[in-house]
Amino acid sequence: VTYGSFNHLPKITQAVVELWATLLHATPNARLVLKNNSLSSRYARERYLKLFADIGVGPERIEFLERTPTLAAHLDSYSKVDIALDTFPYNGTTTTCEALYMGVPVVTLTGDLHASRVGASLLNQIGATELIAETPQDYVNKALRLAQDHDELIRTRATLRDQITQSPLCDGKGFAVQLESAYREMWKRWCQTKSA
Repeated sequence: VTYGSFNHLPKITQAVVELWATLLHATPNARLVLKNNSLSSRYARERYLKLFADIGVGPERIEFLERTPTLAAHLDSYSKVDIALDTFPYNGTTTTCEALYMGVPVVTLTGDLHASRVGASLLNQIGATELIAETPQDYVNKALRLAQDHDELIRTRATLRDQITQSPLCDGKGFAVQLESAYREMWKRWCQTKSA
């Protein structure tokens, strides 16, 4: 199985590396693919290889993908990933949506601030709550469950694009109607306070 993250490098903290290493130790034949523009730097690649090596994950298990020239090529890079791993406490947003659209399930660890609840919000909107972890151990368990159940992983990957495109997440018109309704309600309440 190949885990992956295309999130911005500053989101891949020491705590993230340690949890991903725990997952890699639990799946000895697994690899991790990382892709983001900052990894074009040799220094950045060496730094992350050392972070993983310091906790027992060898460089042969980490792959860095080059920057791609087009959006289509970037999205095609998701074909190299079986399971996407979200960062924490700062979750991915665009990368999560891209992965899901490309049929790659995203395991996220939810927190108590907006930046650490984005993954849960997106997954809730598409009805994939089984991918939302509440604790680091739950995160590892959810990723392991997907990695070990090949048939389930295939089913999930085959249905994710339809799941996201048919969800409220992609219903711009429905969102606009709800937002307009909320604005009307706020205006109505404000007017009531001014007339009292």
